Parts: sequence; structure tokens; C-alpha cells
Amino acid sequence: MKTIEYNKLVRDKIPDIIEKKGLKYEIELLSDFDEINEWLKNKLFEEVIEFVENENLDELSDIWQVILKIMDHNSINTMDLYDKMSKKLEERGGFDKNILLRWVEDK
Repeated sequence: MKTIEYNKLVRDKIPDIIEKKGLKYEIELLSDFDEINEWLKNKLFEEVIEFVENENLDELSDIWQVILKIMDHNSINTMDLYDKMSKKLEERGGFDKNILLRWVEDK
């Protein structure tokens, strides 16, 4: 059998699923705050790429789960996030008008 290298953050039940298939594997349980944060950002990037390539609800839900974990890991509560979003909406607007900025002349 060949070994496939993953080196990525995976869902909690993945080791159980692999074990039930009778396959050997190696995992590492992360505990360092900064290291966890880096792997979460990598996972978010991975999930966004998958959504861009597949554009489906499944991939979008993966992005949302990673965002929720990043918020939890960094002690960001939902109300703080919504407050920040509201302030940005008020100051800069949203994306409702589908405006594509082509260029700005610099003085």
C-alpha cells in the first residue's frame, strides 16, 4: 500500500472513519494556540477554493463551520461579528448593487 500525505486539519470523526476501513494512519492533536490558528486559516482557504470550484451548499457549509471554529478559537462571539458587519454596512455599504470597480484615476 502507498501512503498518501494530507497534512491538513480534518473533521473530528475522520480518524474513526479511516479506522473502520482498516487503514493505518497518523494524527497529531494540536494544542498550541497559534499553530491551531494557522491550520484553521489553511482550512478556510482550502474550503473557499473547494466552494469556488464546486459552488454548492455542501462546500458553503464547510466554510461556515470553519469560520465558526475560528471565531470560537479566537473568542469572537456572534454579536461582535454582527456589530462589525453592521458598522461596515453603514460606513461602506454592502454588496447589493453588484458594483465592479474597474479603475480610479490617481492624482
